[in-house]
Amino acid sequence: MDQVIKQNNLDFDFKDKSKSKAIIKSKREANIELLRFVLALFVVIIHTIGGPTIVFARGSVPCFALITGYFLIRKQDDFRFLRFIPTLFLLLFLNVILSLIFNLISVNTIDKQLVEGTEEWLKLIFFGTNPMWYMWAILFVYILSPFINEGMKRMSTFSSGFLIVSLFLIFQISGLIKFSYISSSGYYHLEGFFVVLYSYMFGAFLALHCENFFRRKSLIWIIFASTLIISYIFVALYYLVYPNANTWFQMARSNHGFMSIFIAFSFFAVFKTFEIKDNKFIFYLGALSTVIYAFHQTFIDFLDLYIIGFLKEDLWLEILYTLARFAIAMTGSLVISVIMYYPFKYLNNHISRLVNKLIVKMENKFNRVNNKTTIE
Repeated sequence: MDQVIKQNNLDFDFKDKSKSKAIIKSKREANIELLRFVLALFVVIIHTIGGPTIVFARGSVPCFALITGYFLIRKQDDFRFLRFIPTLFLLLFLNVILSLIFNLISVNTIDKQLVEGTEEWLKLIFFGTNPMWYMWAILFVYILSPFINEGMKRMSTFSSGFLIVSLFLIFQISGLIKFSYISSSGYYHLEGFFVVLYSYMFGAFLALHCENFFRRKSLIWIIFASTLIISYIFVALYYLVYPNANTWFQMARSNHGFMSIFIAFSFFAVFKTFEIKDNKFIFYLGALSTVIYAFHQTFIDFLDLYIIGFLKEDLWLEILYTLARFAIAMTGSLVISVIMYYPFKYLNNHISRLVNKLIVKMENKFNRVNNKTTIE
C-alpha cells in the first residue's frame, strides 16, 4: 500500500499509467461476505418487525459502511464513485421496473396502486425507496474517499481516532437540538450522510491500526455481549423514563442512535473471529446482499397492499400478524432478489467494463498532456 502512495507528496500520482488497470484488490473474506448477507436480512427485520426487540439489528447500516471503509482503505481506487454511479442508477432502474410489475398486479387484483401520483413516481425514479438513502449517502462518501483515505494513512493513530470520535460526538450532540434530523427531500435525511461518513472512517481506522485486536476472541465476545446488554438497557430506560422524549434519547433504536456504531463494530469484530474457508455460495450470498437491500422495500410495500387493515384484536393476534408479515416479506424479498440478481449482475458487469475503459482513457490522456507539459 505504501508503495502506491508517496508519503512525501500530497498530490495523487497521475503519472502512474498502470494505476487504474492494476487497482490493489483486497481479498474477499468469506466471514465478512456472510456478515453482509446477515446485515441485509437485519434490514428486512427492521422494516417488518421493528420495535424495541430488534436492537441487535439497528447497527446494520453503519456496519455496511464500516465494512466498506475497512476494505476500501486497502485499495488504490480513486474513482470508486465513478464505478458506483452506474450501479446506483441500474438499481434505481430495476426497482422502477419491479414497481411497474407489482403495480400492474395490484391494480388488476385488488384495484390498488403500489405507487400513486406523479410525485411518488418521481421520488421512486430519482431517489428509490426509503432504504435507498444509504446508497446516496455512500455515493457522496465515495466521492470524498480518496481524500479521506489519504488523510487517514498520513495521520497518527491518535489523531485519526480523535477525529472520528469528535465527528461522532458532534453529530450526536447536534441530534440533541434536532439539527441532524432536518429533512432534505421527503424521507431522505441529512443524518444519513454523517452516519455513513463516520462509520466508513471507523472501518478504515480498524484496517490501518487494529488488525491485532481481532485475534483477541474472548475480549471481542465480551464486548459483543456487553454492547447488546447496554443497548437493551437504553431501550428499557427510554420506555420507562423517556416515553415522550426527543428522538436522540432513544439511543439504540435507529441507525443514527448513539449505540448503533457500537453494535455495528461488535458484529463486525465477532464475524472477523470466524474462520470460514472461501466458499462460492457464501460469496454469492454476500453479493446478493446489495440486491436484497435495494429491492426488499418494494416487495414489502406490495405485500402491505394485500394485508393492510387485517384485524388485530389482541396482543397475540398482533404478534402472529407481525411474524406472518415478516416471514412472507423475508421469503418474498429473497425470491425477488434471487430473480433480480442475475440481470443486475449481467448488466452491471458490462457497464462496469465500459466505465473502467473510460477511466483508463481519461487517465492516459491526462498523463500524456501532463508529460508533454513537463517536457516543455
